[in-house]
Amino acid sequence: MTIDVWGAGAVRGRLTSAGVDWLLVEEPTGGEVLVPEEAVTSVRGLTAWSQSPGSEGVVAGRLDLRYCLRGVARNRAGVSVILRDTSVVTGTIDRVGFDFFELAEHPMGEPRRARAVQDLRAVRLGAVALIRSR
Repeated sequence: MTIDVWGAGAVRGRLTSAGVDWLLVEEPTGGEVLVPEEAVTSVRGLTAWSQSPGSEGVVAGRLDLRYCLRGVARNRAGVSVILRDTSVVTGTIDRVGFDFFELAEHPMGEPRRARAVQDLRAVRLGAVALIRSR
């Protein structure tokens, strides 16, 4: 399956999970990509099998993008965030708010340590094209 993402190009891989406003794709390289539904421009390579809207259940239907990002923050995983203006920032998500998250910027592959953090940035959720972790 291929998901075309506003500001980030195409994401190819296998859809592993989805929520009310997000998709999680496992890339052939093994990395995971979290794509906000707002940033999706089209999806290609669909099969004839799909779920009906509302079939996810009451609890799963409430698991929004903020829920996913809080999981990423808990895991302390390094991420690469591609914004809709095509800029890229890397680091660790420290905190998730109502319509933003805080990112401690540091080089990808380095753990979040005080000496590695170059800046702290609040990122508006609506500005995110995708979030990639390796």
